[in-house]
Amino acid sequence: MLKGILLPYGLVDTSNPIFQHEWRRLRWLNTEARVERYNRVVILGLPLVIIIWWIIERLNLNFGIVPPDFASRLLNLVIIMGLALMLLSSLYSVPAVIGKLNTQRASNVWDTLQLTPQYNSIILMAHDAIAQLRLWPFIAAEIGLRIAIVALFTLNNFYNLYHSYAQPSEFISQTFLSPICLGVWVIIAFIAVAFAIEPLVRTRLIIAVHLVIAFRIRNLPLAFLTGLLLLSVIHFSQVITVICLWAMSESLSKGDMGYVAIAICFIPITFVASILLWAFYRWLRKAALNLAYNAAFQQD
Repeated sequence: MLKGILLPYGLVDTSNPIFQHEWRRLRWLNTEARVERYNRVVILGLPLVIIIWWIIERLNLNFGIVPPDFASRLLNLVIIMGLALMLLSSLYSVPAVIGKLNTQRASNVWDTLQLTPQYNSIILMAHDAIAQLRLWPFIAAEIGLRIAIVALFTLNNFYNLYHSYAQPSEFISQTFLSPICLGVWVIIAFIAVAFAIEPLVRTRLIIAVHLVIAFRIRNLPLAFLTGLLLLSVIHFSQVITVICLWAMSESLSKGDMGYVAIAICFIPITFVASILLWAFYRWLRKAALNLAYNAAFQQD
């Protein structure tokens, strides 16, 4: 069930003729087999390659004598790649969603769809799923990179923590056998999952907003400009959130309690923030889809 929800077509009836017609017209990921094959390559294969890269570095380099920042260079590289892919995905979403729908409305395709026996909500959600499929190459790749970021962050921390103990048994007892430490890692694992699937949740919100713009603004240049402005608002809010969390972690880590404060304050706060952000994204998407429905099917 979870797999179906996370897939771009998981929330629609794939046998629906409108969805099938639009899906077959896609140039690349136009079958379920191709989508699953691509997912295996980028969501599973990409993080695996990066983890192997990390292992090879650790086996061939003595990190006691290299510059201190060298151990995090691979992580920084993957973060930069993820940010670049996020920007590219957002920019591509404007012509891929707004442009396509504007073209359909100009050619009266949308009016023809409303004459079919399909429910209006099914028509709208079919196009929402098709828009997700158009952006899926970027979404899946960004999810794969985020999984790699989580893996590298975890490996780096365990690697440094392991070498900070004199005996391996002490490391095991203080980490894997400590109930408090295990509880903290469970919370961190939830945050990591939220971080990894955030591109999917964010892109679904962006698509819903683009649907509203496409149905309410007929002038294509103005629609493109509006889409870019709303993208700027969404990403600016992300930047502000990250800056606030980073500043909080830096402040706590430099205090008297150090990393203890991180464990008992910052991580729970981040956990709550992840839940609230997901709920806020979900509420905004639902509101945007309602606006898109009204604009598409209840115009005078």
